[in-house]
Amino acid sequence: MAPVRPVLEPPAPEPNAPKGIHAETIRRLVLGSLPAGPGHRNRQVFDLARALRALPTLSDAAVEDLDILRPSVLLWHNEGVRRELIRTEPFEETWIDFLRAWPKIRFPQGAEPMTAILQRARQAPPPPAAARYEQAGLRLLVALCRELQRAAGEEPFFLACRTAGRLLDVSHVQASRWLFLLAHNRAIELVERSQQGHRRANRYRYLADPNT
Repeated sequence: MAPVRPVLEPPAPEPNAPKGIHAETIRRLVLGSLPAGPGHRNRQVFDLARALRALPTLSDAAVEDLDILRPSVLLWHNEGVRRELIRTEPFEETWIDFLRAWPKIRFPQGAEPMTAILQRARQAPPPPAAARYEQAGLRLLVALCRELQRAAGEEPFFLACRTAGRLLDVSHVQASRWLFLLAHNRAIELVERSQQGHRRANRYRYLADPNT
């Protein structure tokens, strides 16, 4: 008797993109990370996670936040099975591998989107709220927070002090001090504080100069 084939979940032709991210961007990253053929699924699951983590609104998301990406991972899995690139058919196995891969990522794929956000922060006219600060790095942080908020839409944005420090070329301690000052001055609002063992990053909302 032939083995019973697992029943695939219904296909997801379009992922439900997290707020602040265009659905076409998600689809492009998902389809661009498909394995070249059978036997490469596990490695490409990691590459998929790296590609998605490069998006600014997801770069500091913790595993607890990843249910918003389940439709995207399901699209990746079902497309791989449909194209006969993936032989591990139960979606749960791919989802488990994706959840396990996320916290292991040290560097998102190229960090292109976050680098682009920083580049926009450098090139755009500085926010009026930045003028009160003497240090160039602190002024750039104000601009970076504004661009992160624009990318996140109406949702708060994730920003870890280590990520901010890396982007601004300062220590994470200095970045933490600057973020504290911006929150004190109401340039940003600390919406959700990180919890050790649960979240890797605080979530902020940009308050200063909302129309600039």
